[in-house]
Amino acid sequence: GTIFDIYFPIEQPQQETPHKEVIEALSTKGGDEVILLIEDEDALAGLVHNALAKLGYNILLASDGEEAIELYKEHNEYIAAVISDIGLPKFDGEEVYMHIKAINNEVKVIFASGYIEPEMKERLMKNGAKHFIQKPYLMNEVQWALRQIIDEGK
Repeated sequence: GTIFDIYFPIEQPQQETPHKEVIEALSTKGGDEVILLIEDEDALAGLVHNALAKLGYNILLASDGEEAIELYKEHNEYIAAVISDIGLPKFDGEEVYMHIKAINNEVKVIFASGYIEPEMKERLMKNGAKHFIQKPYLMNEVQWALRQIIDEGK
C-alpha cells in the first residue's frame, strides 16, 4: 500500500546553442582578456583555470562569494567577463552578481550550476545574466559562451 510521488522539473526553454561542430570550431578561439572565475570546488576550478589559461586568458580565481566580490572591486576595470557557480559559500552566485552589478552594470556573467531553480534563472536573466552552463562543465561550451559574451557588441 505504499505510494510514491515522483516530481520532475518542467523543462525550461534552453538558450539557442549552435550545433556541436560550430561550438567545437569556436571553442578553439582564445583570447588575452581577464576572466574572473568563481568556483568553490578546487578540482573543477583547476580544470577550468588550466583550460582557459592554455587559450591565453588571464584568470582571477575566487573560491567563495566574498572573495569574488573583493577581487571584482579591485580589478573590475580589467575584467572582461565572469564565470560563476550558483552555489557558493558566504554569498551565493545571485548575491555575488548583484554586488558586482552594482559596481559595473554592464558586467558580463556566465552562470554554471548542476541545477538552477527556474525562478532564480528568470530573475538572473531579467537582471542581465548572459549565459547559463550546465555542470559538469563541457569546456568547449564554456569557451564558446565566453567568446560570445566578450565579443558581443564589438
